[in-house]
Amino acid sequence: MTDEQIERIAELVFQKLVKKQEEWDKEFMNEIKDQVVMDVIIKGKQDPDIDTRINNLQAHLDRLLEKELYTEAQAVKERIDELKKEKE
Repeated sequence: MTDEQIERIAELVFQKLVKKQEEWDKEFMNEIKDQVVMDVIIKGKQDPDIDTRINNLQAHLDRLLEKELYTEAQAVKERIDELKKEKE
């Protein structure tokens, strides 16, 4: 295999990774929008207790981990930790 062929393969792999990341980003943004809508609806009816919010975020975290969206999962995990500290 020539260096040119190796470079071409590397470029193709890179392009596929970039495209996949864009798909994950769009999916994440849609999930965040859904979560915000759910939070607004819930808050409009009543302010959920911390346990409910933690449980909702934990379910969201589980979905992110299933989809291997680790960066986004970390942000949700940090929010869960903040809420747990508030609860104490």
